[in-house]
Amino acid sequence: MKKGCLVVLIILAVLLALVVIGGFVAYSKYDTVLGLSESPVISHEEILVGDPRIRGIVNPLLAFPFLEEYITDDLDLPISPDQVKMLLPYVLPREITLLADSDLQGNQFNLTLFINEQRLGNYLEEQINASNALEKIKQIQWDEEGVVLPQRGDLHVNGTLPIPDSVQDDLVKLWPTQTAQPAARIEGDNQLELVVDNRNGDVLALAAAGVEAAGQSWESLIANQFGATAIGIIESIQVLRIQANFIDKDTVKIHLNIASDEEKGPGLQMLLAGLALPALTKELQTNYALTLKGDLPWDANQNAIIGDLELSGIEYQIRAKLAGK
Repeated sequence: MKKGCLVVLIILAVLLALVVIGGFVAYSKYDTVLGLSESPVISHEEILVGDPRIRGIVNPLLAFPFLEEYITDDLDLPISPDQVKMLLPYVLPREITLLADSDLQGNQFNLTLFINEQRLGNYLEEQINASNALEKIKQIQWDEEGVVLPQRGDLHVNGTLPIPDSVQDDLVKLWPTQTAQPAARIEGDNQLELVVDNRNGDVLALAAAGVEAAGQSWESLIANQFGATAIGIIESIQVLRIQANFIDKDTVKIHLNIASDEEKGPGLQMLLAGLALPALTKELQTNYALTLKGDLPWDANQNAIIGDLELSGIEYQIRAKLAGK
């Protein structure tokens, strides 16, 4: 090989090495700033503090095959719909979970919003805190540091919601023996799932905290017949499970399971199936053009209200929201 050719090859090799090193340095820099690399898969179970009895989880990646049909040319997007559809599966969070647990000694509900971000975790942490989005939810006292990312894949924020002092007496009276059983867990593989373990009265504590957070008096609310009925309903619930999944872009299937007991369960079923469900069906149809079908029968073998509902008409509502209507 001629000397001139060898020199050219050496120069090309050096340039190529510089490009590779420069690209790696640039990628490393932006990965630190934005979180471009894929994060580890982390479940909310791995970041739990205590044993929260209220857990709600959304799995965006499971819902994406149905929701991507709404990404169309008429949307005002910075890139084409096809590019959005291609990129979203790589950046959507794997899991978004809300955890809530009563702290009766501290007279508060402890809340944690956890996101197993897939990519862009560093960017999300910075942008959410810079936007002061949490301050807009004034009813909740958020941690001063706001959203934190102690490790990739673990994006979370903690907060508290005060519980009225008077609820203590109701909890002791209605749930004199606190169960030592572990809290009910998320079953998984659902696009949305909510599990509420009320065997220690956490629903009553959360309801009272929510009423106070809305600027109303819990004592005044329960002083009338409506309040007494509401407490009776809450007392009847042991474990509530709701699982919701798109079955097509216009319809969501909802599976409901409310564990109770043979004494209070049938009465709760009559109230829900005979009054609450028809009223909700009418409200959804009249005001939102949504159709709700299904039934909530009592299963004496399992001491539970178990039923499947279908909610349709969702496509129009989603497209209207996307269009800003």
